[in-house]
Amino acid sequence: MEEPSIYERYCVNAYDRIVSFCQLRLVMDRYNTIYRELGKLSPRAPEFDLEYDGK
Repeated sequence: MEEPSIYERYCVNAYDRIVSFCQLRLVMDRYNTIYRELGKLSPRAPEFDLEYDGK
């Protein structure tokens, strides 16, 4: 990249997209709920805030 500022902007945009698109915490929270139900364990409070909008 000839322009470091453009490269930096691409990196920030890519990171923001991954964070908002993948939502790994939500996926892991759902897996935890499923496995706790299958193992007949008591549910625990979710770590993922469903009200969080990514800002």
